[in-house]
Amino acid sequence: MEKQNKALQQITDEITGMFGLESIPIKLKDVSKGRAHGRKGYIVFPLWVIEQREPEYVLYYLIHEISHIIEYNRFGKTNHNEYFKKLEQAILEKFGYGIKYKKAYAREIYKITD
Repeated sequence: MEKQNKALQQITDEITGMFGLESIPIKLKDVSKGRAHGRKGYIVFPLWVIEQREPEYVLYYLIHEISHIIEYNRFGKTNHNEYFKKLEQAILEKFGYGIKYKKAYAREIYKITD
């Protein structure tokens, strides 16, 4: 579990560096869903995502939670509004992925081809 947590933390640090933010600690836990704690400044990441899902989904899930923290830092609250979706899309594009939405959540994550 320590190896996975370290890998998640490295990606998180890369993303927060893009925005000039401090590192966001990742707490890998056996929980049903992840959570971004904006006020406290950390993310709870579900272990099942790493164990059961493909790498693209793991990256998306992490970016989703990081986007909540970035939005919280900017507005003092967070939801799945247009700003959030654009932020999430912009970060995914930096990693070579696109996203199609179904309401607030991703319906499809796809590799961007040149």
